[in-house]
Amino acid sequence: KGIPLNPTTEWPVILSEPAKAVALFAGYVAQLAALAALVSFVRISIVGISVPFGDTIRSPVFARLTKALFSCVLAVVAAAMVATLINVFAPTFSGTRDFRRALQTTDYSLTAALASSAFGLLPNLLRSCFWPGCTASIHCILQCQ
Repeated sequence: KGIPLNPTTEWPVILSEPAKAVALFAGYVAQLAALAALVSFVRISIVGISVPFGDTIRSPVFARLTKALFSCVLAVVAAAMVATLINVFAPTFSGTRDFRRALQTTDYSLTAALASSAFGLLPNLLRSCFWPGCTASIHCILQCQ
């Protein structure tokens, strides 16, 4: 809750925590990615997507479950890739190379974007709340010290 709303005061607390990479991936990124995949599955396979003239399209359950699993794996891989990029470019921005801190930066800054995916169950107008979540994630990365 603190990281999207007040990143400036939250980052020193987060960076002082002794977190291991496996714990961050399994306990944080994987859970948020699973939430996003579950919302997508429910929205497209169970609720359906409205199309013009009052029709609703639903995706087959097995295909959607496969995509949900694949998207969870890709979210963890993407988080690792972003953390690697942050680690590699840290000296360019007067930082030090520390993969654990780069991973914390990546994981905790993605909180707002992945959590905002829960708005996907709401009607189309309210689903646009995803973009403010993405903007908040970028803001969190920029506020990291």
